[in-house]
Amino acid sequence: MAGFRSDQNMAAATTTRYRVRILAGIVVSVALLSGCTLPVRQVAPPTATTRAAGYFDPHSHMGGVLPWQAYVDLPAFIGKLEGSGAGVTQADKLRFYTWLDDGWYAQHRAALGDRPFASNQRYGLGARATLALHPAHAGMSAQTLDAALERIFTATPYTEFDSAYAFHGPASAWLAHTYYAGSAEALGEALCTAGVLELARTHITRSEQSISFIGGWRFDAERHSPRMQSILCSARKPRELAATFARLYETPPRVRIILMTHTDQLGENATGDAYQTFEHTGRCHAVPLPAVLKLSPDQMYNALLGRNRSGHEVLPADVRTDFFDTLVGIDTAGPEMTCFSPAGMAYYEALVDAVYRAAHARRTLGWHGKLLVHTHVGEGFTAYYAKRPPPQPWTFESMFAKVPVLDGNVVTNAQAPRDNISMLIDAVARVRKTHPDFDAYVVIRFGHVTHATLAQAEAMARLHIEADINLDSNLATGAWSFSDMPDGRNVAKRAVQAAARPSRNAALNDLPELLIPNPDDAQAVASVLGAHPLKDMLMAHVRVMLGTDGEGVEHASMPREYALAASLIRYWDAHDPAFRREAGAVGRATFRANAAAHLADMADDRPDAGN
Repeated sequence: MAGFRSDQNMAAATTTRYRVRILAGIVVSVALLSGCTLPVRQVAPPTATTRAAGYFDPHSHMGGVLPWQAYVDLPAFIGKLEGSGAGVTQADKLRFYTWLDDGWYAQHRAALGDRPFASNQRYGLGARATLALHPAHAGMSAQTLDAALERIFTATPYTEFDSAYAFHGPASAWLAHTYYAGSAEALGEALCTAGVLELARTHITRSEQSISFIGGWRFDAERHSPRMQSILCSARKPRELAATFARLYETPPRVRIILMTHTDQLGENATGDAYQTFEHTGRCHAVPLPAVLKLSPDQMYNALLGRNRSGHEVLPADVRTDFFDTLVGIDTAGPEMTCFSPAGMAYYEALVDAVYRAAHARRTLGWHGKLLVHTHVGEGFTAYYAKRPPPQPWTFESMFAKVPVLDGNVVTNAQAPRDNISMLIDAVARVRKTHPDFDAYVVIRFGHVTHATLAQAEAMARLHIEADINLDSNLATGAWSFSDMPDGRNVAKRAVQAAARPSRNAALNDLPELLIPNPDDAQAVASVLGAHPLKDMLMAHVRVMLGTDGEGVEHASMPREYALAASLIRYWDAHDPAFRREAGAVGRATFRANAAAHLADMADDRPDAGN
C-alpha cells in the first residue's frame, strides 16, 4: 500500500472530498431520503400516525429478505402483510415441518449422513441435527416448532448462513407444489410480492439486492428465466401495489438488483481450473474450481445489457427502461473460504472493465447513471463441525450444549480475509489507472470489510471505494467472533450458559439479540463491537453505509443497525481521542448522508455526483 501513499495529489483531493461529503450529503439527503419516509403502523386512525424516516439498505440478498415464516405458507404471509389475513398459523408450520422432516429429510438423510458443511454440501449439520432431534409430531409445542424452524432457516452458531439459503431450495419446492400448482413462475411472482411488502413493513424504502447469476439467465423450455423475472418484477411490483401501500400508509420501496458471480474465482490459478481455499484445513491450498461456478467478464457485460452469453438480445425492447433502471451492477459473493490470488485479481480487473464498458454501452442507448461493482471481502468464514463431527446417534449434549466456535470445533483463517482486502485494493488501483474517466461510469463498494485495518480504510478512501458494514450479520454468522470482541471472555459466558440449558438454548438462534439485548447501551455494544473496523472506516472518511445482509436470514434490521452504530460512535467519542480528532462530527446523520450521496452518485453521469 506504499504505492497509494506516494500519490500526494490524489490523497489530498480525496481527503477533502470525504471530509466535505458528510455535510454535502446531508443536503442531498433532503431530496433523496425525505421523500422516502413512511408512517409507523399504529392501531390509531391514520390521522394519529407518526412518520419515521425510511432506510436505504445497500447490502441485501433477495433470498434473505423474507423471514422463515414466508417459506411455510407464502399466501398466508402475504395476506398478513396486506392486512387481509391472520398470517401463518401453527398448523401451517407443523404441516410444513412434517413435510421437511418426513418428506425431504427422509429422502436425503442417508446420503448426507454426518457430513459437515462444505462448498459442495451446503446443508448444515446443525440444521440436520435439528430435524433428527426434534422429529415432527402432532404434540410439538409452538415454542419447539418455532425454534426448530428458526435454527434451520437462519444464521445461528450451529447453522451456517449458506445452509439457511440452501434450505430455501426444498422450501421453494414445497411452496410451488402446495400453493402454486407447481409453477415456478407463479411462485417467483409471489416471492417478489412478499419481498416488496416486507421491505415496506421494515421501513426500507431503497434496497440494493444481490441475486445469483451462476449458470447465466437459465431460460427454460417456455423461455422463462427466474433471474430475469426477479429483475423485471422488482421494477414493476411497487407500482402494481400502489393501492395497497396507500391503504397501509406505507411508501413503495425502490429495489435495485446486482448479479452475483462467485468468490472462488477471485482465488483461481493461471489456467482457471483450480483456486486457493482454506476450506477443510484452515490453510490456503489449491483445489479444483468447478466449471459450473465460472462466469466470464464478457458474460457479465452482456447480462448488464440484457443479452445472453453469446451476445444475443433476450430482453424485450418494451421493458429495457425498467431493466436498465433496476439492474445496476454486479456482486461477487460466496462463503469467503477463498484465498485471493494474482490470477483471481486479474479476473476481477477484467470484471470491473466489463462493467465499465457496459456503462458506456448503456449511455449510448439513452440510459443515465453509473453501474456498481460490489465485492464481498474481508468477512471470512467459519465452517462449523468441520474438524470432528459429533458421533451418531446425535444428542442435545453432543450437538447443541456447546457453542462450536468456543469448543474449537471449527475451521477458519483469521488472516486470509485481511489479505484479501489488500489484494482487492491493489486491483482497484490498477484498474482505475486504465480509465481516466472511471468515476463517471462505475462505483466500487466493498461489502463487510469485517477484518479491515485503518491503513486499508485509508487506501479505500484514496481510491474512492465505498464500504457497507453489517454489524448484526457479522455477529450472526460468526464473522465477528468472540476472539474479536473487546470483552469476549465475559460475553462468551452468556452464550455458553444459554447453550448448556435446553430451556435457554433456542436463545442462541438470535445471537446478536442475546449478546446485545439493548442496542442503545453504548457500554454493552462496545464490549462486543468496540474494535469493529467501522471505527477505521469513519476515521478514514470512507463513504460507509449500514446494511442488513438479508434481514430474514441474519437477524438484522436497519433501525437496530443505526442504533448499534450510534452507540459505538458515542463510546469512541468518549474514550478515544484519536477517533474524536480524525472522524470529526459523525453520527446517525453521517450514514443517512452517505446513503444519499451514494444514490445521487449512482443516478448521475458526472463523476462523484454524490458530493
